[in-house]
Amino acid sequence: GQGIRAARSLVTLHLAFISCPELGDTGVAALGQGIRAARSLVTLHLAFISCPELGDTGVAALGQGIGAAESLSTLHLWFYCCFKIGDTGVAALGQGIRAA
Repeated sequence: GQGIRAARSLVTLHLAFISCPELGDTGVAALGQGIRAARSLVTLHLAFISCPELGDTGVAALGQGIGAAESLSTLHLWFYCCFKIGDTGVAALGQGIRAA
């Protein structure tokens, strides 16, 4: 989150988290805060592949950050083999994004 927050002029961000057994809700929530602060971000592509500790809380916080990204016009999200993400997290993600 801190690095993205410092890059206020960032326009495009592509990140892929693949087989990250230590990545969980806290890290993804911080990522969401960084995205919230990236005022000029237009394109965002995030892939979470086989991140077994990522759950509903992190996805909800990510949605809040994405929803607050004022300039965002293109969004691609991919969650694969993230088994702790359920209906609650996906619904909260949608609510956060819809708030934009």
